[in-house]
Amino acid sequence: MESEVAALKLAFSTNNAWFEWSTIVVLAGLAFELVTLLVFHKTASWREKSILIAGTLIIAIGVAGEWHFGSKASSAALRLQAISDEKVATLGKDTADAKRDAANAVERAAKLEKEAAALRLQLAERTAPLVARRLSPDQIETLVRELSGSGLIVGVTSGGGDDKEIKDFADDFVGAFRAANILGGMALGGSIRIGGNSIIPNDLTIVGPDGPERSKLEAAFKAASIQFGTRASVLPPGIQIGGMGGSGLTVVIGPRSKLAK
Repeated sequence: MESEVAALKLAFSTNNAWFEWSTIVVLAGLAFELVTLLVFHKTASWREKSILIAGTLIIAIGVAGEWHFGSKASSAALRLQAISDEKVATLGKDTADAKRDAANAVERAAKLEKEAAALRLQLAERTAPLVARRLSPDQIETLVRELSGSGLIVGVTSGGGDDKEIKDFADDFVGAFRAANILGGMALGGSIRIGGNSIIPNDLTIVGPDGPERSKLEAAFKAASIQFGTRASVLPPGIQIGGMGGSGLTVVIGPRSKLAK
């Protein structure tokens, strides 16, 4: 389509130029005819010559007007075509800009919707009731099966004072460890202490040195689908777990940090 339009424009411009030259040739022919009349037709009377000259001049004036005004009309047509092309180009640019702006608006809307969804999720998490943590009978049975005869000695420490949810959750582990005959010391309502500072990790954390015994305990927790953290996997010097020594493994139960889904 664009190549055809370009070819038509070129044809119009070329034919218009030839039209103007043809008009000039006609004018030149009339001038030649007029000179010939005056020079070679001496036998004609002045009246006849005047009539012929007047006719020739009228034709010449008409042809000259045709050339003059036709040239102006052609120039105006070419200018109008150029203006039209400029407007089409501007319209195309405006259309492209509008499409780009629309695409950017859609992208911004999607981003805002994603942010709004994240905010709604955060709000739901903050306003939803906390789920009480408890070990199910299947989890207790799995812990007893996996840890019986393991030779481990595991203590249980819980923080949070009189928080019933923490106490009940800790009692579940105490019962499971006692049934597996691996229960060490208990410090329910205690904490991890560094000097005079009391630290209670959130959720459920296994505390103690790395090694085969710790790996057994972690494997049992995984078998029972119990989530746990290892933020205090190795005890630095000077740290005590509740009222117990820090040489063994201890399950530390702190306040809940995760809300119900």
